[in-house]
Amino acid sequence: MKKTLIFIFIFVSFFNIAKSQNNWAIELSEGAVFFDYFGNEPRRYKKTFAGYGMQTEFNVWRNIYNIKNIDCKIGIGYTNYYYLNDCGFTFFAGDLVTNTSYLNLKLGVDYKPWHRVNFLLNSTHYFLLHKDKQQYSQNRWFTNLDLGVRIKLFKNFKLSLWSPITLYPLHKGEFVPRPFDIRDFDPWIEVTGLNLGISYEF
Repeated sequence: MKKTLIFIFIFVSFFNIAKSQNNWAIELSEGAVFFDYFGNEPRRYKKTFAGYGMQTEFNVWRNIYNIKNIDCKIGIGYTNYYYLNDCGFTFFAGDLVTNTSYLNLKLGVDYKPWHRVNFLLNSTHYFLLHKDKQQYSQNRWFTNLDLGVRIKLFKNFKLSLWSPITLYPLHKGEFVPRPFDIRDFDPWIEVTGLNLGISYEF
């Protein structure tokens, strides 16, 4: 945790050197997400890993390049997944895991065909913050591609709506849910859903 805080401090300090008006933004978002299993196993095994929950994020964005109708930006923040059902990957050492936390790094592009509406494309990389509770097949990091729109509300406030597409999975690798189960799983767990966020530019 100490290393994470140091990294955030260095990141923010570095980009603060060239700070100018409306180059920064803070964003808070909430979304409903589904964890989908992809593989060749029978349907009853896929249900073992099917899950759903809530995704909460707080991010700091920095515009780094602007050209015509395109804004390029970079962001850093905190993500928490709160699980609303019990499934195969919400258990660790016999205990139920209700949520997981990640440090996220984002590379984003906003395309502005109209004054009040932008199309957004973000590449988001998530890094697990609690190694001591890493679940059986859970990756230390995973990557989503976020597609959506950003709508200007008033003055410096914007509303964002986007859906994630998984590029590198949340869970991957061999997994045996119970010692007496004779079948090994090879899960590939992707994240889908819908997120709603509000941001303030300064």
